[in-house]
Amino acid sequence: MVCVICFDTLFPIAVEDDSHAANTPAESSRVAALGCGHTFHLECIKSWETRMAAITCPMCNVRQVGTLIPLFIEYDGDRDTNSQNSGLEQDDKYNEDTYLYTEYQNKYRKDVNSCLATRCKELMELVTAFQVVADEKTESLNKRQATIDELTERVEHLESRERELMALLRRHKLRMRRLQIMNKILDRNVARTEEGPSDNEVVLVPSNTVFL
Repeated sequence: MVCVICFDTLFPIAVEDDSHAANTPAESSRVAALGCGHTFHLECIKSWETRMAAITCPMCNVRQVGTLIPLFIEYDGDRDTNSQNSGLEQDDKYNEDTYLYTEYQNKYRKDVNSCLATRCKELMELVTAFQVVADEKTESLNKRQATIDELTERVEHLESRERELMALLRRHKLRMRRLQIMNKILDRNVARTEEGPSDNEVVLVPSNTVFL
């Protein structure tokens, strides 16, 4: 702890050669507290009171009412030194553990990153191989589709040709039927001519007969 007036430590460090002097602080190192609870050197706060018109705490600036409260604290420098050394040892152990944990984390990250990189490379190779197969399948399907389109066009052409032939066949059938009717009429007329027609007989020819 530090006195905020003189910026010196509130408790002196023990001297190994003179334990009585270490355990009996000098007048300049005696400690006093104000009503707000903040502590300072007794001589420092007295000089502060002399300079100021009213007693105010140098830390919280609160007006103080009453007298100073001297504090009699027995200081054990060895125990404080041991405590400091123990704290330093704990800090060193903490720093060592932190370093080991950081090294472990870095090694773990490197292993994970290496594994992920290998796995990503394998996946990229699989994707490339799949893309090649997909391109081959796409090309094969395009060829099949072209063949199907060509066959469809041929079928449509054949269907159109079939319709034309069916229409021509119907026309030929109609012509053959008319020719048959004409042959029957001619045969009848020839037969009557050979027999000799009578005076009242009239030869009839159908009006829809087409002579070729």
